Amino acid sequence: MPSPPIAVLLTYLNIFSSLIHDTKTHQEAAMQTEQMSHKNRIMKIMFEKWISKPLYIAAELGIADLLENGAMAVDDLAEKTGTDPELLYRIMRALAAVAIFEERENRSFALNSASELLQKHALQSTAIMFHAPWNDRAWSRLLDTLRSGTPAFQIAHGMPLSGWLNTHAKAASVFNEANAQKAAGLGRQIAAGYDFSRISRIADIGGGTGLCAMEILSVHSHLKATVVDLPAVIEQTKAAITRRSLETRCKAETGDMFTSIPAGSDCCLLANILHDWPDEACIAILKNCSAAMNKETTLLIAEMIIPERPGFSLSKLLDLEMMVMTGGRERTEPEYRALLLRAGMNVSRIIHLKDDWCLIETVRSGE
Repeated sequence: MPSPPIAVLLTYLNIFSSLIHDTKTHQEAAMQTEQMSHKNRIMKIMFEKWISKPLYIAAELGIADLLENGAMAVDDLAEKTGTDPELLYRIMRALAAVAIFEERENRSFALNSASELLQKHALQSTAIMFHAPWNDRAWSRLLDTLRSGTPAFQIAHGMPLSGWLNTHAKAASVFNEANAQKAAGLGRQIAAGYDFSRISRIADIGGGTGLCAMEILSVHSHLKATVVDLPAVIEQTKAAITRRSLETRCKAETGDMFTSIPAGSDCCLLANILHDWPDEACIAILKNCSAAMNKETTLLIAEMIIPERPGFSLSKLLDLEMMVMTGGRERTEPEYRALLLRAGMNVSRIIHLKDDWCLIETVRSGE
C-alpha cells in the first residue's frame, strides 16, 4: 500500500528520534517504538481515502485513457475533462506522489504500470464502482446495518441494489462493466483449473453478458454453453456472443434462477452468484439447480472461500462489501458444505484457484 504523507512520516521520525535519545530504559524505548509502529499503520489506513478518492476521480474522468498515446500537460487534460487545471494538477500531483501516474516536467503527466490499470479495458469501472457517491452513501450506513440486520444499501437508498440499478442507467452500466471484467478473469481461471474433457455443454446460470462462459469456451474448443439470465441482460449477452463469433457454440436464454433452471446441460455453473445472497435465497437457487440435474450432471460453484485461519484474505474484506451492498456474504468451506447439504447436494471436491477463488464440484445427494 502507498506510504503515509511525508509530513506525517517526518513527524513520527522526529518522535522516534527523541525516543532514541531519551533517558528511558531500552525496554521502554522499544515499547514506545512498537506503539509508534502501530500508530503509523492505523494512520496509514485512515489516510487511504486521500489516495482512493483521487484515484476514483482519475477513473471517472478517464485520465488514463487520455494518456494512452503519451504524456499530456495538465492544462490539456483539464480542457478535455472540463475541470479546473490548477485543481486537477493537485489531484494528479498527489497520485504521482504515490506512484500512480508519472509526473514529468512542465506540469505534464504520463501513464505508468499502475495507472495503466485505470484504463477502460482494465479496472476503470471497478475503481468507479467502489468509490462512486452511491456506494459511499451505502457504506455510510454500515453501523445501521450492524444494529438492524438490513443491508446498508437498502437503508441508504430505500430499496435493494438490484431494483435501484434498474432506475439508474449510468450506475448500472458501471456496475455491469466492472462485473463483466471480473467474470472474464474468473472464466480464465476456471478454464485453466478444471478438466472439462467429459463435459459437452455448460449452463452458466446468472451468467450476465456471458464473458465467463465465453472465456471457458475459448480454451476448451469442444464445449458449448447456454448463458441464462434475466430479460434485462440477455440482449447484451446475445450481442457479446455475436462480437466473439460464438453463435454456433454459445446461446443466450432468458431465465430466473429463483423460478427454474433449464435442463439439458451436463454441467451447471454458478460463478460468483451465491455470495450475493443470504442462506435461504442460496438454498432456493441450489434446489432449482438440483431439479435441473440428473445423476450425470455436475454443479460447479465458483466463489471465494474464506480461509479459517487468522490473517489477511481478500475474501474477508469482500465479505463486508456484500454485507453493505446486498446482504450476502462470503463463506468458509464448512459453511458452503452445510449450505449444500441443506439443498440436498454433496461436495465432490474443492479445487483451489488463485486469490482465494475456488471451484466447488457438487452432485445431488445419493448420486
